[in-house]
Amino acid sequence: MSTKAPLPDLESPQFQEPGLHESPKVVSAYRMILHAEAEANAQKADEKVVLARVVGHLLLELCVRRHILGDQPYKRIVDGLVSPTLPIDNEDDLVFERGRQYRDGLIRGCALDQSPVLFNVSVVLKLGCPPNSTPHLPHTPPVLPTTT
Repeated sequence: MSTKAPLPDLESPQFQEPGLHESPKVVSAYRMILHAEAEANAQKADEKVVLARVVGHLLLELCVRRHILGDQPYKRIVDGLVSPTLPIDNEDDLVFERGRQYRDGLIRGCALDQSPVLFNVSVVLKLGCPPNSTPHLPHTPPVLPTTT
């Protein structure tokens, strides 16, 4: 695993979306994620690094797409970190547990869809082996009839 965090820092343009860096709860949640990722990197705990990155990237993507999805999806992640319902005292462990929940509930569920794109995501995130299935053929667009 790389020691350089692929999650953008708080000063990055990706985090400077209007409304994100002004929200103390979002900044607090993202700081927790960055800290958890840094600790996992220091411990060379690859799975924990992945779990922190799952939460971090999901939060960023939902924030950036809030004009499409609304505020509720990203606020739910933030609230799950800054106002946890899980009985976990350590903030890093809370981030890892949330990452495990999102990985298992969202990403792994999608990876079992037999989709080559999602399978590649699964491999990249080190989620395990793909289901045994027939190899995927490259997608070819349908041939449209020509008009003469």
